[in-house]
Amino acid sequence: MTSDKMEIDSHNEVNNVGDVKGAVKYAEEETMEEIIDTLKVIAKTTATLDPRYVWRALKEVSHIRKNHLKQETLTVLVTVLYPESSEYKKSLLKYINDKHKSVVTHEEEIRAKYPATFYEITPDGRSLPVSAEINSFVHLLVQLYLLDSGKIQELNDFNTKVVVPRLLSFYNHRSLDLINAKLWFYIVMARERLENRQDNALLRNEMTKFLKTASLKHDNETRAMLISLILRNFLASGEVEAASDFVNKVDPLTPDVSSPLEARFFFYLSKINAIQLDYSTANEYIIAAIRKAPHTKNSLGFLQQANKLSCVIQLLMGDIPELSFFHQEGMEHSLIPYYHISKAVKLGDLKKFTSTITKYKQQLINDDNYQICVRLRSNVIKTGIRIISLTYKKISLKDICMKLHLESEQTAEYMVSRAIRDGVIEAKVNHEEGYIETSEVNNTYDTKDPQNVFDERIRFVNKLHDESVVAMRYPEDKKKGSKKNDEDEFMEGELLDDLSDFSDIDDLGFL
Repeated sequence: MTSDKMEIDSHNEVNNVGDVKGAVKYAEEETMEEIIDTLKVIAKTTATLDPRYVWRALKEVSHIRKNHLKQETLTVLVTVLYPESSEYKKSLLKYINDKHKSVVTHEEEIRAKYPATFYEITPDGRSLPVSAEINSFVHLLVQLYLLDSGKIQELNDFNTKVVVPRLLSFYNHRSLDLINAKLWFYIVMARERLENRQDNALLRNEMTKFLKTASLKHDNETRAMLISLILRNFLASGEVEAASDFVNKVDPLTPDVSSPLEARFFFYLSKINAIQLDYSTANEYIIAAIRKAPHTKNSLGFLQQANKLSCVIQLLMGDIPELSFFHQEGMEHSLIPYYHISKAVKLGDLKKFTSTITKYKQQLINDDNYQICVRLRSNVIKTGIRIISLTYKKISLKDICMKLHLESEQTAEYMVSRAIRDGVIEAKVNHEEGYIETSEVNNTYDTKDPQNVFDERIRFVNKLHDESVVAMRYPEDKKKGSKKNDEDEFMEGELLDDLSDFSDIDDLGFL
């Protein structure tokens, strides 16, 4: 395929793309076959209004993106698929081919072989616009091509001038809900990579407007996507209080949204609650996020970030993660700083904790966990005081100050008083003579603490069981319904599998 620089309305013929006798296949046919097959699956949604076919098509996006998303392929696809009368053809070729115009030989003959469900018939019968589902999917492929090619400014212009006004604001089809959620994701990713903070408020207002529309239309997938992206925008701007107020005003996610979206939503909720010192709630959300996230290579970056946050929250709650936590597959290297921090907290060694925080400061800042990790200083001191109280029956505040490397005896006295108040140790402080005397440790099993912990575990297991039952998918009873063909049965089996391919988690910038 050859093309010369010219205006969008000029033509440039592409030879060997179609042969009159049909003996020679067009140049990009091999790479287009899978895309066309995916479009045929989406076309079934156009005919049946069944969104399951869109689910199946979106599962193939990652494979198409990796192997077949090239400029030549997209140029031929748009040139052949869209009739000359289509208002979308020029705008797509403008961003794909940099204002080159290519004409495929015998494109009308090739287009005539496509299924009729690829197109919609207008009332006048003179034009055949591409169906809304296929049109939106092609625009999604163009978004991915521009993103992977590093053309971020072009992607932002494409979103602003084409995707938002001519797709998201124009179409009103329930079958487009899943694709619209994807489109919004890459709209926000383009804005973020331009790093223009002045556009944050404008983007947030725009997303809020479309969130209201999605809520009224019961477009739950797009609604969940927009809520997660708005929370991400708030946290990126440091507006934690505003994010918390926003969460309190919106309704919770519905059970029918995809698991990756739930995982993101719970992750951001955990981050908000951790910053606001509600560690128990943050811990519940981060556990839910890790459980909901697909455990695949694409989601490894997200799982790394979620486990890092989970480690810090556990430490802030006074728990120490088990050693196996730091040896999870694919996370050993990324969790090294958190292993050393956990070790310092466990030993109550303030000097080692300070040196570890200083050594890994830049990585903690990149993980957006530095400010939360700094709070662990008091936990380190409390742990050190507890170890000292178990070792010594009576010890002076001066010795505690020296062992824990504190600034003064007054600081040591204050930290010991806090440890006694929080129930970390059982002791009495003699302020006049400057020493502490530990009391006899009560038997824990004489209290209600074991019962409360056991009751908490039972509630967690019951909740997990209830959520699993709700999330289960059951095949339809063949006796009650009509028989399905083999292809539909195969597709139903695919939907019962993990839908981890329908995940944009790998584009979140965590890797």
